[in-house]
Formats: sequence, C-alpha cells, structure tokens
Amino acid sequence: MIKADTVAHCGPTFQGEFTRTLTMTDLVTGWTENASIRNNASQRIAQTRSRPYKKNDQATVESKNNHVVRKHAFYWRYDTAAELALLGELWPLISMRLNFFTPTKKPTGYPTNTDGRRKRLYDKPKTPWQRVQESRLLTAEQLRVAHARIARVNPADLTRQINQIQLRLTELSRNKTETMTTSRHLNMASLEASIRRLQTTKKPQAPALTLREAPDQPSRSLLSEAPRISQGLFKVVLHR
Repeated sequence: MIKADTVAHCGPTFQGEFTRTLTMTDLVTGWTENASIRNNASQRIAQTRSRPYKKNDQATVESKNNHVVRKHAFYWRYDTAAELALLGELWPLISMRLNFFTPTKKPTGYPTNTDGRRKRLYDKPKTPWQRVQESRLLTAEQLRVAHARIARVNPADLTRQINQIQLRLTELSRNKTETMTTSRHLNMASLEASIRRLQTTKKPQAPALTLREAPDQPSRSLLSEAPRISQGLFKVVLHR
C-alpha cells in the first residue's frame, strides 16, 4: 500500500505561486520517494483523501513531512524556477541516502505486560532496500544491476552533495523568506540550528562521485544515476 502527502514550500504565506513537494511511502518496505512541482500544476494522479484533521489516518507518510521534507528542504519559500530545479536535484540524492543507507525500525506488535502496561515492539533496524530484497519483488537480474550500482556509492560524498544543494537553496530563499516573515511579525527561530550547521559545511575537495553499471562501461554522475536506481525500484514496489 502506498500513502502520499504534500508539503507546501510557501514560507509564511499561501499567496501566489510556490512549490509543493509530494511524498510517497510504501507501508511494507518503508521505501520513500519525493518530487517537487509548481503549485497547482496539473498532474494525473489518482488519489484518495483521509478524514480532515485526522492525521493518524496516514501517520506514516505524515511523519515524513518533518524528518524528510522539512529536515532536508527547510521552511523557506520556493517560488522560482531555479529553486524548483534545485529541489529536483536534491530529492534523488535524499532518496538514495534514505532508502539504501538509513536503517529504520518497524512496529511488530503492541502487547500488554504483566502489570497491564502496553509496550510497542519493533523489529531489527533495516534499510528500505533490505526490506525490498526480503520481499522477493525483484528478479535476479534487477538485484544484480542494483547491487552493482550501489556498490560504488560513497555515503559521505552523497551527504556532501546534499549539503551543497541545501546551501544553494538557502542562499536563494533565506532573505526573501525572512523579509516576508518579518513583515508579518512571525517567529521562525526553529530554523537557526539547521542554518548554522549548513554555514559550517565545507565544500568538497574530491572529484564528483561517480557510479558504474559494469567495469567496462563509462561512469555516470551520481545526480543522473540516482533516479534510475531508486525510482526504478520504487516502481517495482508500487506495482507488486
């Protein structure tokens, strides 16, 4: 089952055009993908809606709004083509890191102990990629190709590329968002910790990270290869 939700990158106001990010999460494997589109852009997506003000109806994907979308794209206002393009570069890298290199726990039960208290039980931490493999949704050839590509990914370089895109987003959007916030007498102090962390990020000195499909094939940039790896596998999960 796939659940989806959107986040508005509108800053302190819903007025005008701005970017929204769509999050889709598979409940079984935890595989998550994000995509940003211009506000009110026409997309052919069949969807259902949970009950108003009942977030527990889709608690799994609602949780992604904070620790995926807001954590990585912040609360700035994104309303230009340049900012939308940067988000388009950001999400494939986030997908790669979350789905292949970030283990998570899934609840397995909610039993009652001897004193009548209930306690949530979880399984051992696994990445969504590990859960996809255990589900046996992929063919042997799909597994081989994915393993060959992932083997050459350096998570540290992946994080450095993510930080650089975040810095560029902040440079483009911070001043205008703060100006709009000040004019409306709002407080966005919760952003300061993330801003300080990014301001101390050093630019990577190493060459751009590359991947190879096979030893005798030319390398491809991580930015162009990441969507093929993660989104291709997500399609398999989606249509199982």
